[in-house]
Parts: sequence; structure tokens; C-alpha cells
Amino acid sequence: MGAEELLAIVGIILTIIAFISEKNRNYIFLKFSSVDKIILLICFISIHYLIVFDWIQENWFPHLSYFTIEKGIPSTVWSYIFTIMTILFILYKIFYSFFPTENLKKVISYYNKVTG
Repeated sequence: MGAEELLAIVGIILTIIAFISEKNRNYIFLKFSSVDKIILLICFISIHYLIVFDWIQENWFPHLSYFTIEKGIPSTVWSYIFTIMTILFILYKIFYSFFPTENLKKVISYYNKVTG
């Protein structure tokens, strides 16, 4: 997975978010706690790192080769795996998890605004 594929995925996600109405968008964002947002940020940074790992290893830090295995999984495949895991995490949080307790007041305010 290269930078082009990652940009395509990010573009698709942003397009989907743009087509969702504001009320539903707020509902979706209320499903994520602060910890979830930090996890997603770390995943996104890790995916970027894995995409450019080979370039960093060749140009800046040749000693990174100590952390690679000759017949191991390439970094681009790991970035693809992390991307799929991140997307599955997002889908799980949206469709199957409960609202986090830290967003309880915001959820109640959201439902009052929607029903009132």
C-alpha cells in the first residue's frame, strides 16, 4: 500500500462524512471517546510511518534494517493490515458499541435537540 492508496482511502472517508447530514455526523462523532480519538491518531501516524518506512530506511536511517526480517512481511503490507484494522475499529464503534460515559451529557443534549 502506497501513499496514493492511503490518499484514496482518506478521500473516500472524507466524501462519506461530507454526504452525511450534520445531525447524523454529530451522532457518529459522539460514539468516540477521547481515548478512541487518540487511538485513531496513533493508527494514522503508524500507517504513514509504515508507508514511508523503506524510504526512511534508505535515505535517513540505514540502521533500521536491524528491525527488519529478511523473509518477513513488508512494511507496505503491514500498513494495509493497519488500515483494515482501523476501518474495522471505526465501523465497530459506529454500529456496535455504546456511547462512552464521558459523552453522556452531550448525547442527552443531542437527543433533546433532535426530539425537541
